[in-house]
Amino acid sequence: MRPEGQWDEFRQSQRELIADAVIRAASQAPGVPIDVTLVASTAGMSRKTFYKYFDSLGDAVLFTQTAVLRLL
Repeated sequence: MRPEGQWDEFRQSQRELIADAVIRAASQAPGVPIDVTLVASTAGMSRKTFYKYFDSLGDAVLFTQTAVLRLL
């Protein structure tokens, strides 16, 4: 079993993987709407796994925007 801190790190790494997938999916076809299926497949996971880390696509996009803004 993983200690609690390792689970938190793993969860954060999965959320970052999804954020990267949001960026890649959106940049592949600018102006074309993205959906959970596209983001999940781009991240190499199922929709069910996506929903373990985010309640909605909007939550994932907000997380991604916040992460990008922190880099500026």
